[in-house]
Amino acid sequence: MTVYYMAIFLFIFAACGLVADTNVTSVYEDTYIDRAHSVISDKVVDYSDNVDIALSEMLKNSDENVTAIKINKKQSADAFFRSDKFFQETDETYVSVRLDSNFNSTGTSNFNIAVNARLPLSRSTKEYNLFINDLNQNNFNDIIKRESIDKQSRIEIGINYFAPLFYEMKSKYSIGTNGINPFVLARYTIRKKFYTWKIEPIQSFKYSLKDHFEEETKIYFDKPLGEFRLFRIDLHRSTKAKHSGMDYGLALEHYWILKDNTGLSVSQSFFGNTKYEYSTNNSLIPQETKSDGGITNYTTSLSYRRSVWRKWFFYGVTPNVNFQKQYGYKTNFGLNFFIDLYFGSIK
Repeated sequence: MTVYYMAIFLFIFAACGLVADTNVTSVYEDTYIDRAHSVISDKVVDYSDNVDIALSEMLKNSDENVTAIKINKKQSADAFFRSDKFFQETDETYVSVRLDSNFNSTGTSNFNIAVNARLPLSRSTKEYNLFINDLNQNNFNDIIKRESIDKQSRIEIGINYFAPLFYEMKSKYSIGTNGINPFVLARYTIRKKFYTWKIEPIQSFKYSLKDHFEEETKIYFDKPLGEFRLFRIDLHRSTKAKHSGMDYGLALEHYWILKDNTGLSVSQSFFGNTKYEYSTNNSLIPQETKSDGGITNYTTSLSYRRSVWRKWFFYGVTPNVNFQKQYGYKTNFGLNFFIDLYFGSIK
């Protein structure tokens, strides 16, 4: 089955490249695919609007004329590449579907389908939106079979509340459930400028019944290198109540938006833990679990992302090389292919 998925995915990816050059400069006619996408996108916005109206009536909020869509004059690197930072901050109405396939010279290769969604509630209040994160085939089957207690299930469903600014601090509070594991989350952000650098520290706290307390610190150092280029230093650290030690990492990232529909990024990242636990992979001795500190993964990656055929259809490829402590820092070559489909409001 894995070979079957791989063959389909590579065929679709090749087809994307073939149609790319033939459709960039030409005006395409409206087809059944465009009509189908338009119908689905309208339904996404309509359903979000219906939930919004129902909540606004319950909350008796008189501000019903606020526009749900905020127009950005210029698309940022985070918006184009759909980074984690973008998903944490966006107010778009959308449902996204990602198909990706990962191939590795060491370890396992896999094929994934994931769904994410954001549904703003601008009528009931400008500060709320509904979210769905990491809905994939495995945890969807868990929900259907009522087996979402599985520790591997990552789907999150809930509501975000964006609090008003407090002394230049942006706050977001979330309540939701991970399978049958309820959680609450608080996220605090401050943005500062230092000469040509934009500095953004982010602190989050999360508590859930299953995993108990978790906290994470991220600091972004952004330096624009022109209208379409961005250099970023990403520092992060985190701790979890049920895990030993502290995770930490550093990433150096360079983003280029080459055209309105094409982007390229280069990343060098380091990940580590103060008490990293790993299993030995030596056939000559019995397998055992060891604990150690230091850098556990070095990764260099190049990512190419392009919108072709339609503005809601993206494809990309990310070759990478990494060295993991788990495999004795042996060279591992990786290759990721992905396709992103977006339904709803596209900026």
